[in-house]
Amino acid sequence: MTITLGNYRLNVDNHDEKSGRVVLKIEPAFHRFDEKDIESIKKLISENLGKWESLVKSSFQLFYEIGIIDGSKTLAQIYNQPSGMELYEEVSAEGDNWDSCIWVSIALTQEEYQKRRTSKINPIMSSSEIESQLNNIPKWIEAKRALEGIKAIVKP
Repeated sequence: MTITLGNYRLNVDNHDEKSGRVVLKIEPAFHRFDEKDIESIKKLISENLGKWESLVKSSFQLFYEIGIIDGSKTLAQIYNQPSGMELYEEVSAEGDNWDSCIWVSIALTQEEYQKRRTSKINPIMSSSEIESQLNNIPKWIEAKRALEGIKAIVKP
């Protein structure tokens, strides 16, 4: 699966089950990489991962509680999975021939690993766990942009 985030194309390159890390290969979508791109990519992921899922969970709960929607089990299950950077170690990234790609690695924190293990949930995260959250980053960024636009219109 290829995900485009701004000037970057993300591909899940592999999933290292021994280390529990998901490794992403990031290629430039429109330009050659320079040193600023590593920090930009880390920031993009760290500041936005799991935000869309949190918004959707909160919205479902609010709309359900005020009676606008019935509880949809299918949607609730999709967004019931844990998400957000608090579950993962700091994103690590390093360049490989600056103009060709950057490798990004994401792993569970030791606390989250132990929590899953204790709860009898597979403590080895799957690549789909990260892929789905990365895929939702553009939705979150657009929602944030829309809310900022509404705020600018409403603000006196």
